[in-house]
This record gives sequence, structure tokens and C-alpha cells, in this order.
Amino acid sequence: MDIDKTRLFSGSGPHLAYRAEIDGLRALAVISVIFFHAGFEWFRGGFVGVDVFFVISGYLITSIIIKQMETGTFSLVDFYVRRARRILPALFFVMLVCVPIAWMWMAPFQLKRFAWSLASVSLFSSNFLFARTSGYFDPSVEEIPLLHTWSLGVEEQYYVIFPPLDMVLWRLGLKKLVWATVSIFLFSIAYSEWGWRNHPTINFYFTPTRAWELLIGSLLAYANFRKPLHERVAPIASDLASAAGLLLVIGAVLLYDRSTPTPSIYALAPTAGTAMIIGFTRVDSWIGRFLSLKWMVWIGLVSYSAYLWHYPLFAFAKIRSQSDLDHLTTVLIIISTFVLAFVSWKYVETPFRRRSTPRERAKVFGVAAAFSLVFVFLGVLGHVGNGFASRLNADQLAAYERIRESNRGGPSFGSCQFQTESTDNSFVRRFETCAGANGPAIVIVGDSHGYDLFNAVVFNSNRAFIVSISKGACRPYPSRPDCHYQAVVEFVSTHKNQIDTVIFTQSGAYYLTRSTGAPIDEVVISRTQEYLASLSDSVRVVWLGPKAEPMINLTNMNVMFREFSERDGRLEKKAIYSLDDRLMVRNQGQPFAYISLVKTVKYDFRRDFFVSGRYTYSDTDHWSTWGEQYFGARLLKEPTLFALLRSSVPSQK
Repeated sequence: MDIDKTRLFSGSGPHLAYRAEIDGLRALAVISVIFFHAGFEWFRGGFVGVDVFFVISGYLITSIIIKQMETGTFSLVDFYVRRARRILPALFFVMLVCVPIAWMWMAPFQLKRFAWSLASVSLFSSNFLFARTSGYFDPSVEEIPLLHTWSLGVEEQYYVIFPPLDMVLWRLGLKKLVWATVSIFLFSIAYSEWGWRNHPTINFYFTPTRAWELLIGSLLAYANFRKPLHERVAPIASDLASAAGLLLVIGAVLLYDRSTPTPSIYALAPTAGTAMIIGFTRVDSWIGRFLSLKWMVWIGLVSYSAYLWHYPLFAFAKIRSQSDLDHLTTVLIIISTFVLAFVSWKYVETPFRRRSTPRERAKVFGVAAAFSLVFVFLGVLGHVGNGFASRLNADQLAAYERIRESNRGGPSFGSCQFQTESTDNSFVRRFETCAGANGPAIVIVGDSHGYDLFNAVVFNSNRAFIVSISKGACRPYPSRPDCHYQAVVEFVSTHKNQIDTVIFTQSGAYYLTRSTGAPIDEVVISRTQEYLASLSDSVRVVWLGPKAEPMINLTNMNVMFREFSERDGRLEKKAIYSLDDRLMVRNQGQPFAYISLVKTVKYDFRRDFFVSGRYTYSDTDHWSTWGEQYFGARLLKEPTLFALLRSSVPSQK
């Protein structure tokens, strides 16, 4: 994030007094973010560290702007020169280091995506790129090295608009400036409340839905302008307020998780908490002393570089290993993050922070523009060049072509065979029209595995009315407001006469815990059963068990740097078979049917992973297009499914 010691932002004009506790707060934020991406359970809400950074940034920048405007020393050019000196050297350094590693380790499709991110980061628009292509909490984004730069895009877009607006409104007086800021704040937070319900991915990355978090910091700067808040109340009240703020931040880190809508009013806890800490912490209070501990201040000083380094390190490690990182590797990455952060802070960040003469300002913009153009050129070249597939040797290129061949084509969809992620009005209208023409529907409900099942069924069934209501990374438990499951219950209950059967399926790994002593999460199974029972009150429900998981990410592992035998079953996740046995026992006597997918298709790694020169899986647990056709033909031979789908199963091609 865009962070630094307070005094380094001052430029000309009045200096802000250095506050060590703000560096300590940055340390808390960056540790939360890094440990969240490391997968530590206690930091499952650590993503709110970014919200903390936004408030700090809004507070510091606004404080400097209004102090300089009061003395008549504010210069918009100087402001942007300082921004460039502060952000670009370390950012460009990290990007340069990433380029050769990406070249060596990334498959063509990954390198193509990485190249495009290079260009968008250079133009501070990566948040728009990732809003179109990547859900922040989706497992697939763990291998996108520059994903975390979305936050820099938000901040810089904000600072393109905010300082000029401040300059204009300042002439009308501080009171009108505050009211204008409050109005924008209310619009932004209301927009985010609408956004997470309707477009959660865009809402996460979009500057207008994030602006209110920075504006909390700006409003705090206005409140502190004449006299700090902690000097306006009694010491005991100030200490209680700062302690409450710290509890709000820590509580969000410990209690929030990926299912928490963000940004939304839930983000008021960490953002308001941050404002309370900054506004009410006294130097001699225990909160002030805690946040001013030397080790926390040190982490705060290097926190921008640490933020820049940590995500590429995790992403490249996962690309290289193609599996979950073990604890030792995770710890080594965290240590490496702070070692590299210190190096880039001392030798890259610090040397570029000195003040600029008028002649040097042009150089700053010139150098920044030159580097940006280089990265944009590389981005366009990599994207147009389809990830430089020509760099692969003959064996790698042949393997890559086999993978591409495995995912070419797809089923031909009829007008009433379609997928959706929500039961909105347009879906309901289309569904009711198809029901009138074709009779009751088969409705598939699930996560991304619902996509696989839908394609497999359409490939192999002659049933005209088949609908999938599925969304990646969404499950019935824990309930997420941006997922579709509760809406499906309401839809099914009101359209039960137009539905033949609901077929439910989802990732098997979701039912497995990381503990070797208790690999199956019984609570998740129970909550899933409760959900399916609620559906079965209206219609017939079939739970189709999880598919086998070979745990091989073909798009990278086979092509780039690791050999594996296409007949080697040791990589397969065997726990899925134990899970399937447990589900068969647990689902006896339930008001819905359970069908074992692995027993139906009789999956065997040595026989079924590589068939007729094509792979049946596209990644660790999803079927390829060929796999959907291949396994779907077997699946529909199961008597119950055959009867439901009234299918004549075509011979395999």
C-alpha cells in the first residue's frame, strides 16, 4: 500500500509531527494481510488490513493537503511528484524481478495474463482488469503475482480526483468541504452496499465503492485539523476510544472470513476502528506504547515494500509447487518477504524520497513515463504473442498442445439449456418461457463443479430443458449473501411445478479439513444436508457426490518444469474416496437421494486421466471439455440419472 512515515509526506509547508503509533498500525495491517494470504486460520479476516491502509492513507494525505492549502504552499505538481517518488521505484523494482521468473515458470496462458497485468499496473488500472477477470477470493487468483496491486490502482485513481476537488472546495470554506466529503462518503458506502449484493467482484475492486474507506481518513483529518481529537476529551475517554478501535480492527481480522461481504457496512469495523486509533491514541497511553514498540515501527516502515513482495512470492511458490504450500515453505516465504522488504526500502524506496527541484520534477515524470511505456510494451507484446509459446521446447509444446486440445470445443446448447449464477428477473422469465414449451426442468445447483456437471449432461443427454444455477467458490455453508443458495430455495418453492429434479454437486475438497486426524468436516456435511432437505420440501433432490481429484494442474506443471507420469496415481487425493463412503452412510434415510459419482464412473487414474491422446482434467479437480464428454457418458448410464434425464447415451467419440 501507499504508506510511509508521516513526516516524509510533508514536502514544502508545515510538517506533520511524526507518530510512531501510525507505523505500528501499518505493521498490524500488513501482518494481517500477509498472514491471510499465507492461509493462517486465525487471520482468516486479514484482508481487512487493506481497509486499514486506506484509512491511514486518506488521513495522512488529506492532513498534508489542507495544512499546505492553509499556508498557501500546496502545489498539485509537487503532490504528484511526491506520489511518483513514493510509489513507483519499489513497484517497478518488484515488477522487474517478476518478469524473468514469470518467463521461466509460467505456462503461455499464464504469461499472457501476467503480461496484461504488467501493462495495467503501469497505468494504475489493474483493479479494473482484475474486476473483469478475477474474484479476489477465488482459488485461481493465488497464482496471479500482481493481483495485490489492485489496491494501488484504487488509491491512485482516488488521488487523481481528490486533491483537485479539495483545492476547489477549500475556497468555499472548511465547513462546506466537510459536508461535500460527507455527501460523497454516504454515496460511496451506499453504492458498496448495493454492489456486493449485485456485482460482488466489481464491488471489491471498484474505486467508487472503496472511496468511502479513504474518506473516513479524510474526515478524520478535517476533525483533527485545528485540535487533535484526543486533546478534546478526558484522557480516560481517549484511551477507551483508542482501545475500542484496536478491538474493532483485531476483531475483524479474527472473526471475518471470505464469506464476509466486502466492502460493505461490515468494513466499518476495521475502518472506523482505525480512525479511532489514529484520532484518540495518546503517546503515553498503553495503546500508544504498544503500537510504538520498536519491532512494530520497523515493520511499519518497510510495510509498503513488504506488501509489494509478499503476493508475488506466494504466487510463484504455488506455481512452482502446484500444491498447497507446507508450513515450512510458508514460513520461509514470510521471512523472505521482510528481508526483501528491508532491502528495497533501504536501497530503492529511501534514495528516491528527497525533495525535487523544478528541474528534477520533469526528470521524475520522464523516468516514470519511460518505465511505464516499457511495461506497457511488454504487456501488449505478451498478450498479442499469446504468452510466447515459442519459448517452449518440443516436448513442452507438444504437451501444451495436448492440453489445449483437451479443452477445445464443447456441447451445443439448446435455447433452454443454459447456465446462470443468480435467479434474477431475466432468468425467471427465460425459465418460465422454457417451462411452458418443454415441461418441467432438470435444475443443477452447485459451485464451479456444477458447470462441469451441466456440460457433461448436455453433452450426453437429449433432454431439452436443463438449467444450471451455479457459481464458483460458493457453497451452502457458510452462507454468503453474494452466493445463490438461499435464492434457489425461494425460486424452487415458487416454481416447484415447473421443476422435475434438482441435482446438487460441489467440490469434494470443501468437506475435508486440513487436520490429518479428522479429514472430514462433519459440520459442513450436516449443514449441506439441512440445505438439501429444505429443497426437498418442494421438489425431488439428488445429491451427486464429489468427483475424483488428481491434484495435477496441467496448464502449468506438465508443461513448464516438472515431469510426471500420465499413469502415476500417487498424486491423486485419495481422501475423496473415504469422503464418498462417509457421505453414503450419512445420507441414508435422508429425504433426498445420494449417488456416488466416483463409484458410478469407476474412475481409475492410470486408465482415465489420459485417454485417446487427451487429458480428462483441466486442473486439480475440474474436468476438461474432453473429460465432460468422456465421464458424462459413463455417468448417465447410472439407472437413476438415466431415468431422470431420459437420455440415449451416444457412443464415445
